[in-house]
Amino acid sequence: MPKYTLHTYDAHGAKKLLDSVIIPVYEDVYAEEIKSNPFYSVERFLSRFKSYVAAPGFALCTARNESGETLGYMFGYSLGPGGRWWNGLLSKVPEGFTSEDGQRTWAVNEVMVLGKARRLGVATALHNELLGSRKESRATLLVDPENAPAQAAYLSWGWTVVASLQPFPDSPKYLSMVRSLPL
Repeated sequence: MPKYTLHTYDAHGAKKLLDSVIIPVYEDVYAEEIKSNPFYSVERFLSRFKSYVAAPGFALCTARNESGETLGYMFGYSLGPGGRWWNGLLSKVPEGFTSEDGQRTWAVNEVMVLGKARRLGVATALHNELLGSRKESRATLLVDPENAPAQAAYLSWGWTVVASLQPFPDSPKYLSMVRSLPL
């Protein structure tokens, strides 16, 4: 099994990795989608990333191999009052489920692993490292309903599907998942 190291960054550190790490991995992971769907364009991703990195509680974790190549990363932020994360819900959820105070829920924005590094435990390591340090009581993420391997991984890590959600008018419809923290 290849060896890799994990590195965690706050918003300031993550911004420094934008051109050298974040965009190149995004372009690799979403290469096909970038060609066919404007929602996945690098420009749209950068717009979303800039709002994520500006949010309270932002954190990024990268996995790098022995030669320093980034194999993948995961990032997210704390959901504050009045945020837009739960906008676009397509399913009913229990009353109060979407109430946020900045300490209740940490939102996972992306978990990306290069194709050549998949099924090597990189995503699991990123997941456990980043969520293991969170102080919030729960976490949430969105997953493509057609991405069976990702769904299976999340379910095996203790996530539960709670709703369908379309976060932007032109975005895909996702499954919204939650899990309790700490891990």
